[in-house]
Amino acid sequence: MKNKNTKNTNCYNKINLGGIIMEKLDELNKKLKKLLNDKAKINADIKEVEKLIQEEKENQMQYFELVYMMAENSTAKNISDIENKVRRIIVGQGEIKKGEIKKYEHLGLKKLAYDIKGNKFGYYVMVRFKQTEKNVNFIEQELRKADGVIKFITIKINEVDYYFND
Repeated sequence: MKNKNTKNTNCYNKINLGGIIMEKLDELNKKLKKLLNDKAKINADIKEVEKLIQEEKENQMQYFELVYMMAENSTAKNISDIENKVRRIIVGQGEIKKGEIKKYEHLGLKKLAYDIKGNKFGYYVMVRFKQTEKNVNFIEQELRKADGVIKFITIKINEVDYYFND
């Protein structure tokens, strides 16, 4: 008789244990779903923060030096038009963030080491300025489209070079 009772008790314990395991599995499953939802929310928050950081970087004022080269047959009016366009973009107009020009120097006509777009000479202009990276990209787009600009380069400089290297 002891064996039968023990057998029934063991069977009952197994059934009861199975129910407890199922409850625990359901509990764990709910926790897992909540964690996955939380992870999705956290990932969305991380993407939002990364986007804000990128926007802040783009809108942060930095120091640059731009040298552009005009074709040898450029007229004074053409050179002046490009200069005015670059100045307007740097100093700011409309939605463009206001920047600062430290130095705008006409370096003059110089002989090129090799022909560039059929030019043996180029008229060089150097600009040292403070502006956002986003607006620098805009300046470069405008220079690519501009008549008479045969080459340009923009470099990021540090604050010391900006203020003390003239």
